[in-house]
Amino acid sequence: MTDFRKASQLRWKFVDINYIYSITLNDMYAFISYYQNERNASAGAQSRRIVLTRQFWKYLKDNDLIESNIAERLETFKQPKRLPRYLSLEESVRLLIACSENPRDHCIIWLSNQLMSSKGSSSDTRINGSVKEL
Repeated sequence: MTDFRKASQLRWKFVDINYIYSITLNDMYAFISYYQNERNASAGAQSRRIVLTRQFWKYLKDNDLIESNIAERLETFKQPKRLPRYLSLEESVRLLIACSENPRDHCIIWLSNQLMSSKGSSSDTRINGSVKEL
């Protein structure tokens, strides 16, 4: 069992300011490494964990519980850019059929389909064309 698994089983009421002072930047990087390897965390989850750690240490510093914020030096991971995912024609038709009972939702889906189906034209033309069809 890794040290972090043992640490997660500790009762947090026993963590005092002396324990906090004993934490080093290397300990923080070891925790992030554990989180990445043992928990198979994504880059986004790792970045959120780093931000939470930084915020916790900032809170300790702002309330004069610690003298220096070593977590400021933690670097976040670069997250890969994701391509947008679009509905296929069949999926959008199924969505239109599914919301046919609710006029508001049906109108929203229909308008978005109209706007997205006129690729290549300017947004003004797409909006004017869709409004005329209403």
